[in-house]
Amino acid sequence: MKGEAPRLPWERASTDLMQYGGKNFLIVVDDHSFFWEIVPVNLISTNAILKALFSVSQHFGYPVTLRSDNDPQYASYEFTDTLKRFGINHVTSSPYYPRGKGLAERAVKEAKAILKTTTYGI
Repeated sequence: MKGEAPRLPWERASTDLMQYGGKNFLIVVDDHSFFWEIVPVNLISTNAILKALFSVSQHFGYPVTLRSDNDPQYASYEFTDTLKRFGINHVTSSPYYPRGKGLAERAVKEAKAILKTTTYGI
């Protein structure tokens, strides 16, 4: 999804799931500043993703818009309904155009490079 750059921090955030060292992580990226957080998740489930998102939101507030891919966890009724209740607009990338969430993909690459240099906590 190309469009206007967000004018404020956490106006739009992007997410992606990744695995490293046999563990699962959620990456949440502020599209304004490219500041990102990596949150360990035990399972890749809708509930785990929501908990991780709300953990990040405790620090920065809720984004106006959240971008993700179309993984089943993001497409579930529980996920979309929860975001609606918190006033978060959910935008998904096209399955054939993964660059639509390019910042999240870039953050995944950076996170893996950082994790590769350390074994702390992995």
